[in-house]
Amino acid sequence: MSSELSLAFMVIGLLAVAGAVVITLTRSRRAPLRPEDTGSELKDELRELRSDLERRELRLVDREQRLDTELARIEARALTLDQLKSELDDLGLELDQAEAAQHKELERIAGLTVEQAKQELVSVIENQARREAALTIRDIEREAQAEGDKRARKIITLAIQRVASEQTSESVGRLGHAPARR
Repeated sequence: MSSELSLAFMVIGLLAVAGAVVITLTRSRRAPLRPEDTGSELKDELRELRSDLERRELRLVDREQRLDTELARIEARALTLDQLKSELDDLGLELDQAEAAQHKELERIAGLTVEQAKQELVSVIENQARREAALTIRDIEREAQAEGDKRARKIITLAIQRVASEQTSESVGRLGHAPARR
């Protein structure tokens, strides 16, 4: 990873130098050197270019130092995270072992294995469901019996009323056809 950073810094440095060359060429296009230019003017321009190049170099060095610092911080953070992950894995393993020990202790105390405890629980639930179903069936039968008795009384009452009505009309009808007694 640091070799990649070094390569990146070299590329950045080359780009800075290339930028300085471009600036020099651009300036020379704007103001071409003339034979009448004095050495002091050339020295001033050279000094300016060197100063610009030094500023760029300082910025690159500063940037490189900041990136190195950031890289060191990231590497330290990665190391810390790896240590935390390792500790977490260890704690997970301890937790699994504690859970297994707890299951064994519960099996020992109960005198049942996990499978036996499950079967026992299923059996208890089945018996409870059967009892509740039987109670529900008895309630339904009682309700059906009460409803049947109620309907039977109603049918008998209606039949008695019809028979009584027919009997009454027959009796009245015989009386109405009988010869009159005077």
